[in-house]
Amino acid sequence: MRPSDIFYANRDAIREMFLKNHPRLSNLRVVGSVARGEDTEDSDIDFLVLANPNASVFELGGLCSDLEEYFGDNFDLIEEQSIPEKFKLEILNEAIQV
Repeated sequence: MRPSDIFYANRDAIREMFLKNHPRLSNLRVVGSVARGEDTEDSDIDFLVLANPNASVFELGGLCSDLEEYFGDNFDLIEEQSIPEKFKLEILNEAIQV
C-alpha cells in the first residue's frame, strides 16, 4: 500500500489527533512524493510542521509517536524552521494541508 493511500484514508483522524494532542505545534502538512502524487509502495511520507517558539522536543516526539500509529516508522517529520532557504519556497508550494 502506498503512503498516500494510508494518508487519505486517515486524513481526518490524523488532523483531529494533531489538533487535540499538539497545541504548541501548528500547520501540519504533507510534502515530498506523496504531495506530488509520485509515491510508490516503497516510499515514505514526509510531514512538515511549524513548531511554536514555546514547543519542546518532547512535543515533536509525541507527534512522532502519534504518526507511528498510522505509518509505523515509514515517515519523516521536518520542522519548517529547519528547511534551508534555497529549498523553502519549492517545498512550501507543494505542501498539502493535513
